[in-house]
Amino acid sequence: MILMNDQFATNSLLQDFIYWKQVKGYQVVQEKTSQIPAKTYGAPDSQEIVTYLRGLPTNQYPTYLLIIGSEDRVTGVDGWYFATSDGGYTDLYYACRDANDYIPDLFYGRLPALNNDELTLMLQKVLSMDRTPPASTMYNKVVVAGDLQVDVDNSDGNLYCETADAVACYFEQDIGHKGYSCSRAIVSDLGDASTLWNRNGILWTSGTQTIGSRVADGFGSDAVATINNNINAGVALLFHRDHGVVDGFENPNYSTYDVQNLYNGENRPLLLSINCLTGAYHRPDDFAKEWLIHPNGGAYGVIAAVDVSFPWVNDWFTHGMFIGLLPDYRAMHSNSTTPNWEGDLPAPQAPFAEGKSFRLGPMLNCGKMYMYNNYAHDVRLFQLFHVLGDPEMEVRLNTPQTITPSYPGALSTGTTSLTVTAGAPGLQVCIFGAGYTPAQQTAVTTGNSFAFTIATPTTGLIHTTITGLNRRPHEGIIRVGSGLVFGSNKMLIGTDGNAHVSGYQTTSAQSGLQFGSSVTVSTDQGNLQRNSVRANYGSWFDTPGNLTGGLVFRGPDGKAHMHVGSNGVVTVRNRFNSM
Repeated sequence: MILMNDQFATNSLLQDFIYWKQVKGYQVVQEKTSQIPAKTYGAPDSQEIVTYLRGLPTNQYPTYLLIIGSEDRVTGVDGWYFATSDGGYTDLYYACRDANDYIPDLFYGRLPALNNDELTLMLQKVLSMDRTPPASTMYNKVVVAGDLQVDVDNSDGNLYCETADAVACYFEQDIGHKGYSCSRAIVSDLGDASTLWNRNGILWTSGTQTIGSRVADGFGSDAVATINNNINAGVALLFHRDHGVVDGFENPNYSTYDVQNLYNGENRPLLLSINCLTGAYHRPDDFAKEWLIHPNGGAYGVIAAVDVSFPWVNDWFTHGMFIGLLPDYRAMHSNSTTPNWEGDLPAPQAPFAEGKSFRLGPMLNCGKMYMYNNYAHDVRLFQLFHVLGDPEMEVRLNTPQTITPSYPGALSTGTTSLTVTAGAPGLQVCIFGAGYTPAQQTAVTTGNSFAFTIATPTTGLIHTTITGLNRRPHEGIIRVGSGLVFGSNKMLIGTDGNAHVSGYQTTSAQSGLQFGSSVTVSTDQGNLQRNSVRANYGSWFDTPGNLTGGLVFRGPDGKAHMHVGSNGVVTVRNRFNSM
């Protein structure tokens, strides 16, 4: 479900975003605030939104909820006010169907746009990373930033450094052989190798172990430059664990000014900002939002707190998110000997499992429930941390692999089955098209392929989309209509007399080859090549000896313009001069 202020309903990129969700296999419901019953102002308040969502029938209750707009009731989508210190707005209760608890029943996130210009910038980032991820070396690279806060007894005062070090160690040791690399931007003004780990830690528990040179030698005097250089070069993840303020990290001191001067382009990371206040999107100088509206880079999503947050609960929350995201995160910490941690991380409880929460919304909920089940029933953490982004977005932490499917490029009217060979198990295949019965079908391959039962109309298009974890999405089109098909997926000459190339109808006769009464080919697609000469009539001949098998079409100039090989491949040229 997309819950939005009315001002965003006509945003053209939002319509592309909705289409993308549909062809991926999701049922998308658009709900404008004006459609929710409200007693005053023409827009619902937070309690009225909660009442509306809790009143939905089970078959209409969403799996994912994306809220679009600021917290303002009139120009955005009203936020639920709460305070741990300065005050903020939470979307937690929109995700809770039961009024008697604060456990989310759906996956939720918000794109906190004030206007359509901001929404377009935010959606550009989401669509780019989800639909057309860049060809880049960024996906295996991580930056871990933070601080060692030293108490008067020369011990780690909080768990900031313990947690940052634990995250960095996972990517540095790379036990899954993913090719990960990690750059540390961790600072300390007072700590050195003799500083003790906190005796009340999660991984260090005795209070007698020093941080040692392994950690102390990694402290960076120019951590801001480390962050900037790595972000601009391209990284998949920026993680920060320390204090935060509205406009940035406290240590290392990294602010909205630094974000504004980034130029990372399409290499956009996920920002996990585990600190205070950096997700306070209702404040004009908010750090998280600056990443989302950056015109030449920024981040595709942020997880951050909207008000003052707290140590220990934040650290359990962090481990829970990474356990949900990475299947071997917990095993690495339990089995490591360098460092030889004293404590082990517990396994997550159902319905969450290791490595299964690889989308932003599930990752957020997994982290919250991990803290809840292993440390404290603390409603504040549930209220504080949000996905500022698309909750369905896959976390891009591996180079996406290309999908190489096989399926027909054209079907005859009346076809009742369609087999899509995705090439690997576990991929999601969706066929989508108006006029079909049903209009949308989705399946996850258990083998390499899936056979759909369909009822095709006379003519039309079937949009075929294949997605999967750590995969580059595949999009294709199947043309439906009776007539002559050339090749497996190259061209259909339909009963309407028009040529269709990989599903795209070409009717313009301004350039290209025309034969018969109206058939025109004038596009580059697959093995078809653009023509510059139009031939209004001509004849088919057997292929001469210099082309193997098939037929050629000879134009009125006496030259051959189209070759249909015995393998069905169509080649169109200005002319084959040797014929």
